Amino acid sequence: MSYVIIFMITATLLIGCSNTSDGAKKTIESFINKHYTITDSDNQVYTKGDIEEYKSYTEKFKEFMTEECFNYYNTDRTSIMRAKGPAKGNFNMEVKNFEISEGEKSGDMRCFDVSFTWVAKDKEKVLEEKPMNMKIYLSEEDGQWKLNASNKFYLINEKLSIS
Repeated sequence: MSYVIIFMITATLLIGCSNTSDGAKKTIESFINKHYTITDSDNQVYTKGDIEEYKSYTEKFKEFMTEECFNYYNTDRTSIMRAKGPAKGNFNMEVKNFEISEGEKSGDMRCFDVSFTWVAKDKEKVLEEKPMNMKIYLSEEDGQWKLNASNKFYLINEKLSIS
């Protein structure tokens, strides 16, 4: 009987941890896809420079971030500056070969190792494919895993140019 109880407790803990990890991974994958996918409309928002349109544009990233992280993301204009290279070079971007693995854990904070291939292409062909590797940090806020202010967004954007 005690083995059954131990098994049930262990199974419950494993399922709970798996769900936590799955929720965090889904947040990261969704953010990476939104941040690194640049379309013609993203390039137009950057090129126009309309402040009101920019404010509305940045809202699509809010769901993935803690409040502190989102404020930082907006203050340093990371959400729109990610389109600087593509807009000036007249190309779009997409993500492929996405992989994620959980790294460090500390209380309510998680770190994940993320890798993917960033693809820059114009209307006719692929211009460049670049492997990307980074660490993404999340904290729990309002019962959800969200990117926190420990992320170095300026490092993320440094890589968004083609040779």
